[in-house]
Amino acid sequence: MEEKAHAYVDLGLKVLPIKPGSKVPLTPHGSLDATDDHEIVHAWWQRWPSANVGIATGYAVDVVDLDGWEAQQQFDMIKEQPAILGAVMTPRDGGLHLYVSSTGKGNRARVLPGVDYRGAGGYVLAPPSVIIPNEDHDYGGEYEWIDDLDLARWTEDPPWMPDKDDHPKG
Repeated sequence: MEEKAHAYVDLGLKVLPIKPGSKVPLTPHGSLDATDDHEIVHAWWQRWPSANVGIATGYAVDVVDLDGWEAQQQFDMIKEQPAILGAVMTPRDGGLHLYVSSTGKGNRARVLPGVDYRGAGGYVLAPPSVIIPNEDHDYGGEYEWIDDLDLARWTEDPPWMPDKDDHPKG
């Protein structure tokens, strides 16, 4: 996992260690502790060698979080799709993380049914992180790239993204 964390930093992303098998940050301030400093990354994975890798959103990338097939259908109906910089299959059946250009906007829950937006102050698990079923979610498995991250596809704000920051953080 440390090697992957360093590879993400090399791409220009900020990372953070996540409790093995979960989505819970190991650092006291979660995504606010995310770094692109290789020395800190090395120290974290020396301390927590089995930690999952989290990518902080709101810096180089934001993530559209689709929770299942219904969410994918909702998202597919958007007329002006954002440029997708990369896509990850999540352990949830039909779940996807679509990496898009960072907007500087915060997290938003339920942008559409089953669709959340991870922006400034957020994070997502990155491949090859693994989660195990628990009381918070009944699914488990590995996060996998299905379309490798390519920051050269960078574009302006997704045209469908609302301007208001009055949605609850998710």
